[in-house]
Amino acid sequence: MSRAKRLPFTELKIDRAFVMDVGESSSSRTALLSDVAPLLATGFSVQTEASNGAEQTLTA
Repeated sequence: MSRAKRLPFTELKIDRAFVMDVGESSSSRTALLSDVAPLLATGFSVQTEASNGAEQTLTA
């Protein structure tokens, strides 16, 4: 994550293919959150695209 702070962007957009079963699978949810939580802690904005095309911003 220390390298993430030096990247030239502050927003991550996650495609719906990576979040489709997050609502139904606790292991998928845990995996996604373990990847995203450190980014949120460093000030990144994280958006996910839902299956209906809508976007949702994740917050810490």
